[in-house]
This record gives sequence, C-alpha cells and structure tokens, in this order.
Amino acid sequence: MTETKLPFDGLRAFDKSSQKYIPFNSHTDAMLASLMLAYRLASPVLSVVLAIVRHPQFNPAEITLQKPDDIWAKVTEHEDKMKTVALATRTAGFRFNLPQSVLEEIVDLFEAERERKLHTQRDMHEPELESINTAVLDRDLRSMSLVCRAWTQPAQRALGRILILTNIRIDHLQNALNGTLFGRWTREVIVFRCRRFLDNETREYMQRYGKDVWELIARLLMRVPNVRLLCLNTDIFEYPQSRMADGLTRLPALRELRLVQIGDISQILGLVLKKIGDMQSLQHLSLQYSGLGSAYSAAVPFSDLEKCTPPTSALQKLSLKIGSPSDMSLNYIKWLCTPRGEHYKLKCLSVDLSSCFSNEAGCIRAMEPAFESLEELSILASGLSEGALSGIFTKCVSLKRAIISVRHFLVPTCFDCLPRTLEEVHFDYSYEESTAEWEEWDQNLCNFLAGRYCPQMRKVSARVPFYDPVSQEKYGHKFVPNFIDRFPKSRAYAQEVGFELDLSVASQFEYQHSTHITHSFI
Repeated sequence: MTETKLPFDGLRAFDKSSQKYIPFNSHTDAMLASLMLAYRLASPVLSVVLAIVRHPQFNPAEITLQKPDDIWAKVTEHEDKMKTVALATRTAGFRFNLPQSVLEEIVDLFEAERERKLHTQRDMHEPELESINTAVLDRDLRSMSLVCRAWTQPAQRALGRILILTNIRIDHLQNALNGTLFGRWTREVIVFRCRRFLDNETREYMQRYGKDVWELIARLLMRVPNVRLLCLNTDIFEYPQSRMADGLTRLPALRELRLVQIGDISQILGLVLKKIGDMQSLQHLSLQYSGLGSAYSAAVPFSDLEKCTPPTSALQKLSLKIGSPSDMSLNYIKWLCTPRGEHYKLKCLSVDLSSCFSNEAGCIRAMEPAFESLEELSILASGLSEGALSGIFTKCVSLKRAIISVRHFLVPTCFDCLPRTLEEVHFDYSYEESTAEWEEWDQNLCNFLAGRYCPQMRKVSARVPFYDPVSQEKYGHKFVPNFIDRFPKSRAYAQEVGFELDLSVASQFEYQHSTHITHSFI
C-alpha cells in the first residue's frame, strides 16, 4: 500500500489557496479540515463525512477498507450476486440505505446553511429584490430531493420551512398557492417587494395589481398557519394593505414580525398596530425604515389607536432601525413603547440610530416610555452625543444587560450613568476601522473594570477593531497570535475580582466580510 501523506501538521491543516497552515482545536479537526483545504473536498460532501463520523454506530476500529479500490471491489462483488435476482425485484425502485438519523442530520445541515445565507441577505442595510438568489440558496436541497424517493420528502419539507416570495406577480403567487411545497410545516415567510429603482413597466404593474397581489399573499399566509416569523420588505409605493394586516391575525403561532420599508412605514405599521392586540403569540416586533416619502394619505389616524386593544403581555421585544422618521411613525412607536400597567411592558429594546441624522431627539422621546421597564438594551449609538446616551442610561433603572456599539471608548462621565442594576455589558467598538494600539484598548477596559460602576456586574465583553501589520504579513487576515496576551491588565483584574471577561477582535478586513477571533477567560 502506498502511504498517503495528509497535509496536516499537529493541530494545523494546510490551506492550498494561501499556502499556509491554519490552526484548529484538535488533531482530528485538522485532519478533517485538510480534506477540504488541501484536497478541495466539496463542502456538501464534507458535511456528509462529518455526519457519518458523529453517528453513534460509527466505529473506527471496524474499518477494513485499505484503499478506494476496495470499495469498488465490494460493489462488483455485490453486483455479481445480484445478477441472479429476478427482474421483478429490480423494478421495485432504488433505495439508498442510509440510516434515518444520518439522513436527518444531513438535511439539517443543508437547511441551516440555507437559513444562515438567507438571513444574511434579508438583513442587509438596503434589502433589494435582486439580492436574493433563491436558485443558488435552494440548489443543494433540490438536488438532494431528486436522489431517491426516500430523500424527496425530507428535502422538500426543509425547502418548505421558509417561504420566500421575491417575484410577486400574480402568476407566480398563484403557482405557490397551487403547489405542495408549503403548508403546516412552514415556519418562516419572507416577502421581498423592495426595489431601489423601478422601471415604468414594473411601476405600472404594481399600481394596477397591488390589491390583488396583497390578497394572494394573505391567502398564502392562511395556508401556513404555523409560521413563527414573518418578514415584509416593501417599497415606498402605497397599496391597500388592510387585507395583509387581517391575515396576520390568522397566524396563531406568529412570534416575530419584521417590517422593512424603504420609505415611510406609517401606512402598514398603523394597520398592524390596529390588529396587534389579536396577535396573542407575538413576542418580537422589528421595524426598519428610511422615512423617505410619506404614507399619510392612507395612514391610520393616531386617535384610532387609542381605541384599539394594546399589545398582549407576550410582546416583550422591539427592534428599531430608523432613518429619517416621520412624526406619524414616531407617534406609533411611542404608542408601542408606552406600558399598560402589568398587562403590557417592553422588556427588551434594540435600537440602531446610525442612519438617523435629522431627529435623534424625537426618536429618543418616542422610546422613552419604555426605558423604565427595560431589562435589556442594545443600542448602536454611533452619531449620538455622549450626553444623549447618558440620558438614556439614566432612565433605564431596571436594566440588567446592555449592548453598546459606539465609535470610541466611552468617557467616565458616561460610565457614571450606567444603571446600578447592570449584570452584563458588551461594548462593541468595531463599527468602523481604528488605528488604536492594543495597550490603549487594554488600559481603557481595565479602567472601566476597576471603576466598579455597577455593583452587580458579573460579565463584561468587548469587541475592538485592530489591524496588526506584523501579524497581517506573517499570518494573513484570519489569525492574530497571542491575542489574550495583548490585554494583560484587563485579564489580570478580571481574574482578581472574579469577572467573566470575553474579548474579540476584528481586523480591518472584517469590513470586507472577513472573520474575527474570539477568546474567553475568567
């Protein structure tokens, strides 16, 4: 037998593209990784390999195969035996005898990868119709469904778990209604009708058939009653959307609703809020809009909301990413943020005001009624003054967890305003590139820890941007050596007082979609 030398060295696997060794957590991980990095084994095939080696019946001690030819010899031996089998038995159909648990794990891997890529595109800063390539996203599962009958239903059910509507022309929606891919097993629906630039033909079609489009979408929603997450990405044009809002009340399992609109969100948001009291399972409402344009002509008068049933106690999280908000939309947000005794009060608020340049004070006033009851606050405060940020912290008297994203390290006067109830805080300074030195980040973080601003604090994490030219030249973009050694003061103090400290670093190349490194220690 000719010895095959695998391109791995201890804990490292050789990457053929970069001609460098990449570190992994174990010798076994390095060996498996070398199959893809050096031998270019396709990701779907490696997924199958990983699923098989994790199977409880897999035993390395039972391996008798010495080389690939042994497999084909076994195939030939089996085919010779099968030549005596009657033709009738061979026409019964092909079955790939893969253990059900392995098959399910493979399907889960493909489904999780599809969901991850889809959500990445869904959550883009400016989601557009053309940005979702469903043919590429669905390719693996569709191919799997064609292998044999035993694989067809699991693969199709995985595809049908998320209903994606990018083409909202009537014939396309009708085909989705008449098909069998979606049903009670569908858990998520994403509707994309966002286009940054609309040609005249599309504009005329949307203005002419807008009502029919929304009615077909509403009918589709009735067919998928177990949907837990619904995302509506809409454009700036006005269409009758009351039928759509009515359809939401027919989704008893709906837990999360995401409304993304290039223009002003007032029209559809007002209609949703009129029905929100009937959404008994809704836990999270996410709003993202630029505010350009106006929907006042068809918006629900704010006085009408005062007569409507408020949200149920299930709704505890509100996420806001706001551009230039209209007064009407801010009134709606204030209505959402206002507690109703013990019946309704928000517990979690996620706010991104990085694109809000005209009315930050108005946005903060709209959210202010919710501050007192919040237990968790995530805020991208780039562009906000430290005075405005301190004012928010001062009013959050029940806060237990905070995620703060800013461009630079906060000053002590801002730390003084942090709620004394805080148990966990995460600072994210990787919003943009930085030339700060390691020592500077270490000293600032250590100063915060030593200040003991929050007596109940037990966990602190920070994410910093950093570019080390020496490491970059030697190791490439994805590896910074001796990372935790760069924060000796913070690490030593955390160990002394018993804080859990979690640090991560992002290189400049992360802004071009590179990875980051994370280390945790106590």
